[in-house]
Amino acid sequence: MSEPDYKVPTKAQRRLCLIVVDMQNCFFNENESPKEPYKEEIETIAKTIRLFHEHSRDVFMIRYVGETHSGSTDLKFIEELGDVEPCTVVEKHHMNSFLNTQLADIIMRKGYDAVLVCGSYAEYCVMATYWGANDYEITPFLLSGGIIAYSKEKGRSAEDVCSTYNMDEVLENLKTAEIDPDYNKTSNRMRRKYYYVQQSSSASSHHHH
Repeated sequence: MSEPDYKVPTKAQRRLCLIVVDMQNCFFNENESPKEPYKEEIETIAKTIRLFHEHSRDVFMIRYVGETHSGSTDLKFIEELGDVEPCTVVEKHHMNSFLNTQLADIIMRKGYDAVLVCGSYAEYCVMATYWGANDYEITPFLLSGGIIAYSKEKGRSAEDVCSTYNMDEVLENLKTAEIDPDYNKTSNRMRRKYYYVQQSSSASSHHHH
């Protein structure tokens, strides 16, 4: 295979799918965490879902199933997101959306190697999912302006610490990147790994035993 295949992809080239974390009624209630302060973020998330649909990219809606702090059990996605179909709903019991779920497998099988994470809440499930992606050799990014945080300041610091895409970069990626289900086939992944190993060993001196 020719070398350029193995260069670190630019943001425009990343094989990117969308992960929307825990945007459920049970996490928004009038008393503790009303939606009003997050109007802009919710609109950004809704718009991004639509854009991914328009470009036939996968959208993964993460649904937390279990007790919430408020005791609410309304697990439905908030109506402000509009029609989230077609999407893959992944149910999780942990903060990290990848832990004990099929998420990583499905993402790999569909030919993606990077995820754009948005949703709620920055301090918990969003960051857990962001860092969790690395364990599965999936490169995570946060959607700038699409992160809901209990404290706005913490939401901003999450965006500072993490790699992000802004809306222009998202559009550029949706127009540019090519998704190929064969990309993550074991044979192709081994070939890429072997290439990296060769590169790094040829950089060091060769010893003959």
